[in-house]
Amino acid sequence: MLANTNCQSGKLAVTDSPVDLRKPANRGHTKNNKQRPVSGVAIAVSCTRLSPHITMARRILPRYLILVAILTTVVIGLMLSIFYGQYRWLTAGIVGASVGQHDTSLAASFERRARGQLHRIADSLSAADPNDLTLIRSLLNREITSNENLTGLRLLLPDGLQVQSGLVVEQPTGGDTIWRAEQLYMSYPVVREESEIGVLISSFSLATLAEESSAFEERLVAQGTESRHVSFFWIGAATLVTLGLCGFGIWIVTRAQAERIPN
Repeated sequence: MLANTNCQSGKLAVTDSPVDLRKPANRGHTKNNKQRPVSGVAIAVSCTRLSPHITMARRILPRYLILVAILTTVVIGLMLSIFYGQYRWLTAGIVGASVGQHDTSLAASFERRARGQLHRIADSLSAADPNDLTLIRSLLNREITSNENLTGLRLLLPDGLQVQSGLVVEQPTGGDTIWRAEQLYMSYPVVREESEIGVLISSFSLATLAEESSAFEERLVAQGTESRHVSFFWIGAATLVTLGLCGFGIWIVTRAQAERIPN
């Protein structure tokens, strides 16, 4: 059985056409060579080499696709980094502005409540005998005991006498309020029959105000953190989808280019 084989693109193709191998290899010396029958299978191989342009295209094309994939990943990572930085900056600004406005509102509300309390205490003092200092001190002690934010009261009488209960470190001058980090100092006139009989100086603790402000900020930060986690989840999902689409596009391009190149 004799066969012919053709080699194209590195592949062997075997055919059943016979090959006559009884002819001498050297026609010039037929005299000394005898024709001998050859048994078995003789394989004739003819190879066709690929074009240099096709070989170069097959080598260069995957490199460009890998480069495109790397550049796509870098661009997506850069965009996500910019988005994350901008998101953190905006979140910090929103939290800071909200906390500032809330603190201002809390301070105004606290001052109104403190002024209302001083108005009530001044009415009680105006009804008492200004010469009975023991009664005045007992009234001041009772007010401090019944109000957790009130830490000190001082009554300034016209004759220079002072009656104090608790701790009053500062006295407002040029105004009726002094705001400190932990205390609020306020002054309020004590009036009887439309005439001023004294000035009431008070000291209020701002611990409750600071606790309310801190609680509000913590709630705001917690909500922002929860919102950020949800946003990151959707961003991650969108990133995976984008990378998948890019990979699918690269696969389509690679397949199309491979089909255009002959085997």
